[in-house]
Amino acid sequence: MQIHADGAQVRRWRDKRGWSQVHLAEVAGIGLRTVQRIENGEKAARESVMALAAAFGVDVAALTVDVEAEA
Repeated sequence: MQIHADGAQVRRWRDKRGWSQVHLAEVAGIGLRTVQRIENGEKAARESVMALAAAFGVDVAALTVDVEAEA
C-alpha cells in the first residue's frame, strides 16, 4: 500500500536537523532515492513512511497528506 507523504514537511524537518538526504536515508534505513521521491511529492510505501516517522520521532500521521482535504 502506498501513502502520500508530506514531502515538504519531511524536507523541513530534515533541514531543521541539519541532515542531508543521505543521512536521513541511513537513519531511517531506506534508500536515498526513496527519500528524494518522497521529498518531491511522490507516493511511498507505507513501510518507508513509517521508517521516516521513526527517524524523526513522530507519529506516521504527522507525515501523511490528507488527499481528500486538499481536493
